[in-house]
Formats: sequence, C-alpha cells, structure tokens
Amino acid sequence: MKRLQTLILMSVSLFLLSCEGNGQTAESDKKPVKAVEKSDAKSAVKIGEQFTLKTDESAKIDGTDIEITVKRIGRKWLANGGGESLDFTFSVKRGGKSETYSHPLPERITAGDYKIEVVKTEPFGYGYAGFVVTKIDESKNESLEKTDSTFDVANRFVGQFGWHIDDAVFPAKTALEFPNNFDGLPFYHYQYASLKSGIDMTPLSGKKVEVMKYALKEKQSDKGNDYTIFAHLIIENGKVVGAWRTDSSSRAPGIYSFEKR
Repeated sequence: MKRLQTLILMSVSLFLLSCEGNGQTAESDKKPVKAVEKSDAKSAVKIGEQFTLKTDESAKIDGTDIEITVKRIGRKWLANGGGESLDFTFSVKRGGKSETYSHPLPERITAGDYKIEVVKTEPFGYGYAGFVVTKIDESKNESLEKTDSTFDVANRFVGQFGWHIDDAVFPAKTALEFPNNFDGLPFYHYQYASLKSGIDMTPLSGKKVEVMKYALKEKQSDKGNDYTIFAHLIIENGKVVGAWRTDSSSRAPGIYSFEKR
C-alpha cells in the first residue's frame, strides 16, 4: 500500500511539472520577435569602376568623400505635343555640400580632383543611370577651368542663322566615317549643305568623326503638318567644322543648309 501511494505521488508530481513547463513554453511563444532593422548602408565603388544606380539609390566612391544619389530617372511628356524627353536628376555630395544636376547635363561635372561621367541612361522600366568617376589627370591637359560646352558652341552656331536648340530634348551622338571624297550619297549632300552654311568639310575626308544631333525649337511646316528640325553638327576643339539640317518628314534627300531664316 505504501509503495502504491509513493507511485501515485511521483506520477502527480511529474504531471504538475509537465503542465508548468508547457505553460512557460506557451508564454514564451507570446513574446514579440524583434524585427530585423533594415540596413541603410550605401554601396561603395572604386575609382574608374563603372556602376549603376536606380532612383533613390546612392553610392560612395572609395578613398574620397564623394557620394552620388539618383533622384529621378525616367521619361516626361513635353508640353503642346512636343514629344517626350529624359527626366533625369542626380546629386553629388562632397565635403558636406551637395550639387544637383538635371537633364540636359553640363558637358563637364567635377568634384574636387575627380571627374564624374554619366556613361548611360536607361529611363524605361526600372530605370537606371550608369556612372564612372575618375581622377583628373593634369598631364593630359584636363584643365579645371570652365570652358564653353559643346552645347554652348552648337547653340551659338545655329543662333547666328536664327535657329534655337531645344534644350529639353536630349541630343544624340553618332560616329560617322567620311570617304576620301564627297561624290557618293549622302556625303555629297552633307558637303553641299555644309558649304552653303559657310563650312568646307574637305579636311574631314577619310576621317572618323562624332556627329551631334540636336532638335531645334523651330518646326518645319508642310501641308498642315509640323515636323521636328534637327541640327547635325561636327564640333572639334570648340569649333563647328561640319553642319547640316534634317527634319522628321519622309522627304528625300531631306538634307538642308543653315541659311538665315
């Protein structure tokens, strides 16, 4: 009998301990789990290394106090049916001071002893911009003094004929290789239009050049339709050395000079 009482007491004790343990486990399950804090650390890139940033993304440049942040990257519609333009803004922070740049960007962006280049803009979808930061090499005559940008040179050139560049439209840049003569198409028309604009492109024969295509504010009207006019300019050493116009119509050959309006 005594042995039976002992066994009963042991069973009750074990049962009570089990209940108490389960109670503690249930209580602990009710405690809130601490949320993992989101890291606000910004990526770092090396000098000369190309990198991309999306809207609201930032990057610090290793070994410098430069930080680049993209504010906006996309497309925007222009007023009065003027088409669309790049909507791109980014900031450069250095030494506690911040500079903001928007499209159209200046030809040269510097931060102390460093040059910042925008090598690509992709405004569609999850838009992004590509950058590269390099140290200015004085031995290559990369002067820090402000000089006229390609845009300034282009705007002055077309302005003397009564035309104006639309700075809301991003210019296009293409490579063009001239033949040894201008007998073939369309090079004959390029040379003829350039000559009428006061520029002989003969020195460019056989050379590979860079052509900048700018949209103009003025329109070409024809049979009730307004077409965009483009200035095609070859600029070397701060001087226009080749120039002609085209428009968005389907007329052929569609290559014109810069005579006064």
